[in-house]
Amino acid sequence: MIRINLLPAELRAAERTPFAKMLLIIGGTVIVALSIIMLAFVHLIWLPSAVNLREQRDVTRDKVETRALDNDKLRSQINGFEHRRKTIKNIFAGRILWAKKLDQICDLFPEDVWLDRMELRAARTAAKGQDAEGPTLTLSCHVVGNDESRIADFLRTIKQNTSASEDFYDDFLYVERPGWKSEHFKDFKEQTAFAFKLILHMKPLEARASSKGSKASSSAKKPE
Repeated sequence: MIRINLLPAELRAAERTPFAKMLLIIGGTVIVALSIIMLAFVHLIWLPSAVNLREQRDVTRDKVETRALDNDKLRSQINGFEHRRKTIKNIFAGRILWAKKLDQICDLFPEDVWLDRMELRAARTAAKGQDAEGPTLTLSCHVVGNDESRIADFLRTIKQNTSASEDFYDDFLYVERPGWKSEHFKDFKEQTAFAFKLILHMKPLEARASSKGSKASSSAKKPE
């Protein structure tokens, strides 16, 4: 059956929108609104926050790199100070107490040997490729009589470190004996004496410091 509405258009009842079409319109409107809200959130909130976070990260990275450089400089300074401390410690450990050495030398001389002159020559800087040399101590002496073995006995006394001259020879490497000559003295009973020199070559500073350090550590390990 076909119905025809002959009423004028202004008198006709309004037609309702289909339910499916209404749902489609509402859904589209919601999607557009959500998209606008999302775009606003991204551009107005999230994007500025991300830019600010990136700037803070860059600033933090710059600070960390600056502190790392400062730490490297500080570590380098600490290493330099530590090297200086060890150098000063070695110098202090290897130094010679000459007042003590002179007392020890005086205790070494027997009655038939006397000292004419004592000369100390400072250490020389080692040339490239050569070992360092320590100071040298030269003893110009006389021994009474014609017995050459007294010179050997005196040299043996120096090397043996007797109780009166404890640790005297520990600072030396070797003794150079250039020779001797006979001299006459009218005022002496024997009227003859041998003039001789002993050149004592000292250990370099580093060797003296190392030797004293090892002795100190070994003595510390000894049980009481």
